[in-house]
Amino acid sequence: MRAGSHDGYVRRMGPVVASLIILLALVGGLLVAPTARKASAATVSGRTYTSVTPYRITDTRTGSNLPNSGDTLGPGGTITVQVTGTGGDSGVPAGATAAALNVTATNTTAPSYVSVYPAGTSQPTVANLNFVAGQTVAGFMMVPLSSGGAVTMFNYAGSADLVVDVDGYYGAGTTTPSTTGLYDGVNPFRALGSSSQGASFVAGTVTPVTVSGGMTTVPASASAVVVNVTAIGNASSYLTAYPAGTTRPLAASLNFGPGQIISNRSVVGVGTGGQIDIYNYAGDATVDVDVDGYYSGGDDGSGSVFVPITPIRMVDTRSPTDAAAIASGTSQSFVLTGSPSAIPYTATAVAANFTVVPEGGAGFITVYPTSDDTPPLASDVNWAAGSGPTPNFTVADTGGTGFVDVYNLPNSTPVDLVIDDFGYFLPVTGGGFHAIACPSTTNCIAVGQTTNGEGLVEVSNNGGASFTGESLPTSVPALFGVACPDVTHCFAVGGSDFLASTDGGQSWSIQSTSGIDLYTVACESDVVCVSSGFNGNGDANQSYFYTADGGTTWTLASPSPGIGTYMTCLTSSCIAVGSGLSQTVDGGATWSLVPSTGQNTLFDSVDCLPTTTTCLTVGTNLNGAQQPTLSGELDISTDGGSDWTSSTALPASTASISEVACGSATTCFATGFGTPNGARLVTVMTTNAGTSWTSATGPPGFDYPSSSFGEIAIACTSASTCIIVGTGASGPISSVSTNSGGSWTSTPVG
Repeated sequence: MRAGSHDGYVRRMGPVVASLIILLALVGGLLVAPTARKASAATVSGRTYTSVTPYRITDTRTGSNLPNSGDTLGPGGTITVQVTGTGGDSGVPAGATAAALNVTATNTTAPSYVSVYPAGTSQPTVANLNFVAGQTVAGFMMVPLSSGGAVTMFNYAGSADLVVDVDGYYGAGTTTPSTTGLYDGVNPFRALGSSSQGASFVAGTVTPVTVSGGMTTVPASASAVVVNVTAIGNASSYLTAYPAGTTRPLAASLNFGPGQIISNRSVVGVGTGGQIDIYNYAGDATVDVDVDGYYSGGDDGSGSVFVPITPIRMVDTRSPTDAAAIASGTSQSFVLTGSPSAIPYTATAVAANFTVVPEGGAGFITVYPTSDDTPPLASDVNWAAGSGPTPNFTVADTGGTGFVDVYNLPNSTPVDLVIDDFGYFLPVTGGGFHAIACPSTTNCIAVGQTTNGEGLVEVSNNGGASFTGESLPTSVPALFGVACPDVTHCFAVGGSDFLASTDGGQSWSIQSTSGIDLYTVACESDVVCVSSGFNGNGDANQSYFYTADGGTTWTLASPSPGIGTYMTCLTSSCIAVGSGLSQTVDGGATWSLVPSTGQNTLFDSVDCLPTTTTCLTVGTNLNGAQQPTLSGELDISTDGGSDWTSSTALPASTASISEVACGSATTCFATGFGTPNGARLVTVMTTNAGTSWTSATGPPGFDYPSSSFGEIAIACTSASTCIIVGTGASGPISSVSTNSGGSWTSTPVG
């Protein structure tokens, strides 16, 4: 790493952003929302969940006597639904930031979809619920709320009535998380039904289902469970799931017609005896109940908090740049975290709509962590023969690797898959580092966040052997980028804030705000720096900023290439990499795209070898976005970043390279994860400026599951000395090697 130039940012909130495709996709005469390529998630704190007994807040059918009664949605129609302040003392309070809703579409007249999003924001190009004419169908969703606690619901085509029930909510994310309402995923298991036959339900009856304690893998203290309910019946009916021992509410969890097989997710409070009750309205039905995870009830303080985001499209196998359709009887892997998406690698699960676009017969898919060897006995999306696009909300456990596998039932036809993400879950830890800069062989500044999402700065004056915490201005958010062009001047970014230090990182001031989420900064000198971030309002491009006065003022570069997530600078130019490569030679005022022979690559890091014009950028070659064929990507420039050539020099065992740092004119270290399932940190090094690479010893304490190893950054101060920082099992962690990676000393940082 060139001291004081590269920000050391690795696997953070901001992703590589590709183009926004705004045309609608019409598949088999049925609509799926338009394809929106990867966008960035805002830097926010996590939320804990509170379950409520389901209750109804809106019904647009005439005569319902509920809010929005008579407001049937026509083509392009919208309604605003107030969520907070409903349900009385046991409902959703003011200050809730997201809600778990079950939305049912009925009286539908055309193939269409419904999008649900925070009131007052731009309509996203994703779908929450798909349906055809004459169908009554329910869809579960976790939706961010506006500051006033409301959501907007949009109907694409035809007319439809919408019925909205509340299952629970997420509170504010500004304080240290409670021990209640933290999410823990489990290996999905079938709580009701078998591999060959579901349980029989008759009209008007209630069936108890044990979901926690006893022989289950959910603790008896759980406050709520995430379940997938699948039904097929001989009459038009609905099921209502609610805590055992409570009065059945006016709400529906799943709607189905005669002979229709369909599933829907629910988050249900755990009642007496560790059970939930399920009521069947009419006819006879066969029902399966699968459990995917649970929310803590207070006795178990471990788990993850929820981070809602503006909905984004992560995968669309109909696109030529994504994976192929999933063949019958096979599993296919998909990257859901890290640079291919907006989700940080530390995420334990993602909250997403999985929409299947089948080619013919009936079937189901199962979503499970790639790190598991075989698919569990469970299903996530079920569809009947002749069905069009069929969605279901899923809390997909990544197993800590960033990947999930999707299994397609044997004897079914190939299916296309669309994944739209609405949020993710972050583990509750003691905080961690996101970036590091070392302007000398002894001085290093690491930045990150505390356990409650506030900014963190620690300084080392002994080459990374130990760090000391420094103070920050009040309310500074998590910091994701740092650059130190010399031992005195340092710059950091996080949230919308530009910060500066003139005493080597010991004290900091907020110089300016950008209005967007910033996540990288790099400097040519102590007066010329560049930065980039994502505005989060639906614009698919990143924005570049530059300063020519030491950070007193920052100016938006216009136009911005909009593809660079990570930056580094030489003395008279800067390079930005991400979904492409770009360069500036005028201090960041203007940028130009530069060619590379690397194709279908998402670049995660860039650095230049000291005293040379040779630069290296690393990342992931998606090869169709399928995990089995992922490979680390290395591109090399010998002219300071104007031209790049793809190299095949990386060892074959590297599935992705997330960071590179160069300590001399010939020596660089790179870190990432290895095949087959990404659960292993790998370290490689070169001693000939990137021409060839060999495997090196990695630092202890960074391998999964002892740490969220994707959350790492590396700086090298010489050919033999490198410092790696990141997020350990109990908080920030650092590791130093002074013998070219031969051995490492890892130390938790207080």
